[in-house]
Order: sequence, then structure tokens, then C-alpha cells
Amino acid sequence: MGDALLFGPGVVHFALTLRNTRLMADHASITIVDWLGRKRSWPLTEIQQAAIVGVRWTDWTVPTLLFVGKDGAELFPVTSLYWHLDDIGALCVKLGIPLSFDYEPKRRGG
Repeated sequence: MGDALLFGPGVVHFALTLRNTRLMADHASITIVDWLGRKRSWPLTEIQQAAIVGVRWTDWTVPTLLFVGKDGAELFPVTSLYWHLDDIGALCVKLGIPLSFDYEPKRRGG
């Protein structure tokens, strides 16, 4: 019973992530669907770049494509834990979104 309480939420989150998470794009916008099935869209004209960054996760760094808006706001990340970043990068090139290697993500939490 204790194991179910300890590991159950993580297993449920992982299963919902695999089931619900999607990235959709067309000639005008990019839409991401999160693990709870919530959709969020951005017009391509509002996306400045897709920055290739490393996001710290426990003891290692996870390769991530971070979509950044024209106003400098970090819109959403796409990590290599769930996505094949070469495919997402190719989609960005096809849509005209520049890929950047020199972007410095904003520090969170002071």
C-alpha cells in the first residue's frame, strides 16, 4: 500500500504525459497539449526562436528546445525525455523558426 502511495502519482503523471502530450503545428501557429490535455497556441509571428538549452534535472542536464517569444518570454520547453529533438528542430526550420545555441535561459527562484 505504501509503495502505491509513493510511486502511484509518478506513474499516473508519466502515463498521462505519454497519452496526452502533443505538439501540433501548421503554417500559422504552434499548439502544445500538456499532460492534462490543456491546449495552448502561439502564432508563428510571436515566436522569436527555438533555443537549444540544457535543463538541470536532478544530477544531469536534459537537452531541451525552449521556445522564446518576440518579447523575450519563455513560452514552453520541449525536452528530450519525451520528444525526439531532431524532429522538432526540423519542424522549426520548416516553419521558419530560427534555432539558437547561445540563448541564456532566465534564472528562476532568485
